[in-house]
Amino acid sequence: MLRDREFLAHLHAFFAGRAIETERLSKGRIVREVPGFEVLVVTPSAPSDAWCYVSNGARDISIHGDRQEYCLLAQSDDEAHREILAMVASYHASARYGGVHLGRVLDIGQPWTRGATCDHLLVSLPYPFGPRFEHVPSEPPVRVLWLLPITKREAELARDDGVEALEQLFERLAIDTLDPRRRSAV
Repeated sequence: MLRDREFLAHLHAFFAGRAIETERLSKGRIVREVPGFEVLVVTPSAPSDAWCYVSNGARDISIHGDRQEYCLLAQSDDEAHREILAMVASYHASARYGGVHLGRVLDIGQPWTRGATCDHLLVSLPYPFGPRFEHVPSEPPVRVLWLLPITKREAELARDDGVEALEQLFERLAIDTLDPRRRSAV
């Protein structure tokens, strides 16, 4: 099964030298909706490294046939990051939410981590890691997308003017996407 071989091998190769812990969630809707769903936690190897959380199982349940997994980057370890990945996988599995795809803006209904200003997610290309991380060499292909925390005003800009306008603004302002208390770029 891909979950146990190619995907894990891909992450271990990409994050060579960093520990990757596997955590199976045991509560919530995700247990019913995505049997065997896990969160892979890539621990920092240096103080300047981000924590990286990667879903493992979303690619098997898409209503649209999109074989995708999701990653979330953070400054610190927090159970909320695991819950966000479970929520996104659940959205991806549900016809009610229309799937989770590149360019989608998700209102998560609360700050993405304690004290954060961002309460939405932009489903984006994994710019911090590039295409070598994004594209899992497997058959069928799997893509890893980045869940970028954004503010409500940034979400409105993405919806009104397009994701590209928001991404260009982020690039121009050189925002720190890991800062949970960052000011809105809009």
